[in-house]
Amino acid sequence: MKEQQDLLAHIKKIEQENILLKKKLATNQQKSQDYKKSVAGLVLKRTQELEEMNVDLQSAKHELEKYKNHLEDVIRERTIDLKFSEQRFISVSDSLTGGAIFEIKLDKYDTPQIGYLSKSFSDIVNVNLKNSTNELESFTRKIHPEDLQTFQEKFSISKKTKSLFDIEIRLLTPHKSNKYIHIRANAIDISATSATWVGILFDTTEKNKFQKEIQEREAILNAIIETIPYDFWAIDKNGTCFLQNQASKKLWGNIREQTLQKSNIPKKSKNLFVKKIQNVKKNKIINQETILEDIYGNIRDYQTLIAPILLENDIRGYLCFNIDITDRKQEEKARIQNEQKFRNIFDNSTDAIIIQSHYGDVIEMNEEFKKLVSLSEKSETICLNQLLEKKEKSEFFQKIKLIQNTHQIFIFETNFITYSKDTIPVEIKSKEIEYLDSKAILSLIRNTTYRKKFERQLVNTIIETEEKERARLASDLHDDIGPILSSMKMLTGLLKDSTNTETIHTISNQIYDLVTESLRSLRETSNSLSPHVLKNYGIIAATRNIIQSYRQVIEISIDTNCENERFDSTIEIIYYRVLRELLTNTIKHAKATKINISLLYSNDILTFTYKDNGIGFNVNEKTQQNASGMGLYNIINRINSLEAKYTINSAIYNGFLFILETNIAEQNIKAHGKN
Repeated sequence: MKEQQDLLAHIKKIEQENILLKKKLATNQQKSQDYKKSVAGLVLKRTQELEEMNVDLQSAKHELEKYKNHLEDVIRERTIDLKFSEQRFISVSDSLTGGAIFEIKLDKYDTPQIGYLSKSFSDIVNVNLKNSTNELESFTRKIHPEDLQTFQEKFSISKKTKSLFDIEIRLLTPHKSNKYIHIRANAIDISATSATWVGILFDTTEKNKFQKEIQEREAILNAIIETIPYDFWAIDKNGTCFLQNQASKKLWGNIREQTLQKSNIPKKSKNLFVKKIQNVKKNKIINQETILEDIYGNIRDYQTLIAPILLENDIRGYLCFNIDITDRKQEEKARIQNEQKFRNIFDNSTDAIIIQSHYGDVIEMNEEFKKLVSLSEKSETICLNQLLEKKEKSEFFQKIKLIQNTHQIFIFETNFITYSKDTIPVEIKSKEIEYLDSKAILSLIRNTTYRKKFERQLVNTIIETEEKERARLASDLHDDIGPILSSMKMLTGLLKDSTNTETIHTISNQIYDLVTESLRSLRETSNSLSPHVLKNYGIIAATRNIIQSYRQVIEISIDTNCENERFDSTIEIIYYRVLRELLTNTIKHAKATKINISLLYSNDILTFTYKDNGIGFNVNEKTQQNASGMGLYNIINRINSLEAKYTINSAIYNGFLFILETNIAEQNIKAHGKN
């Protein structure tokens, strides 16, 4: 029973396995069918692709046939072009001026086999390589001995390294001069037994001559640049200095191979250069005055020129040239100042000044000249001929001729006939000068009307004074000494007739008193003419003496620092006479109550100051008056003889001030010179 159950169970198990196998079989059959379908589709697809590829291959074959035919046509055309190019190359190479093309094959023994030589080859090297292989040796024998070794060494290196053979050599010529040739060649088609060299050579004789001339000129230019005493330097377009002369190095130090920014040029000068160079970049050439500071801190004026270095309209750098014009500027400044001084003197002089030609034509005139000759406008050419009297013209121009090309001054007195038809006396002082790059005559013209009037008044005053002095002396002698002498004569007569001793004694005493009185009177008269106190004791003692005689009339004070000083007698006399004249004027006219006098000596200057508190007067009016002004005339005349400086200051109801200054040292020199 158990066995049946096991058998049934086993059968059942087999049946289940059978069912599973059937299912798997069905599945595999389905998969097999699907795979067959897939393989059939793939085969079909590949068949179609092969058919398409076959079509493409047939098309490509057709295109290749067409391309083959095209290539054959192109090759034929290129062959024709190459033949034409070869003919053109040969034509060009044969017509090459100064150069030649060559192709030479050399075996391992350097035996040449000519491939191609242009026609000019033999003419350049003076060797015909086509005729003989030995001519290569002839060629090397023509190389200058100093260049032969270099030629052989470079050729050997080029063969070994298969590099470019590039050399310039000299060839000896029958005329004992050198011919320069430049060879450039490359080795092609190199094998163990031979090498073909293709290259070109040029006759560079003229080029070398030209380069030598350029080098010589460059050397000369550099020498010139170095000897230029002015700052000169050049920079490239990157701002690096590549040229600098010695004068420049003294200003900025050595700036070669440096940029301006990194150089030792002081900042202000550097910034100025940079700014000016920027302007040059804008097509502006700089030529202007500048102020530059060098490396030592010296600040001077320069004329700066900065210009571009142009090559084919392209700026390659900049040139800078600085000329020191400090001295010229100072001279110009001094000249301008002198011109201004001259113009100031010329225009503001109280005397008439003209610049005239040697023929009398007036070139320049000041306002005083116009006033002098009554000229309102300079509307036409003015000539001194128009102003001189007819009889004076010849003599005047003869004197002009005498001072030509000399430094002499001539003084000429004549009369001018003015444009207002007045006749005025003038004094002309003339001297030849340089004016506007030519010779001219500078004339100082002074109206002498006042001087001549003064001279006439002075002569009249001298005569009048002499007559007054004579009259006063006669009056003093008559009034003072005359009666005394008359009394003495009478007493002498009584003395002669008297016999009484007592009477004789009395008369003798009276005669003695009269003689004493006559001597005193005579001394006073003499002292008024020439004070003995001034002569014996000096100006201070004489001043105090004369002041003492006036103090009963007016209050007078004196201040001095030269009590013990003595001066030249002329100076003392003139100071004394001026003092007396001033005192007389004050007492007679000023109605003053006080006079202050000072006489001070300092730094070789003797200064006399006189001041009163009187009613004063108009100085200009007083000096122009005839009689009433003679006191001032006398004072001024005495001062002019000393060539001293004086000041007269007064106004109505404002007192009177007079200052007189004399350079004692100059007067002593003049006095010593006269002696």
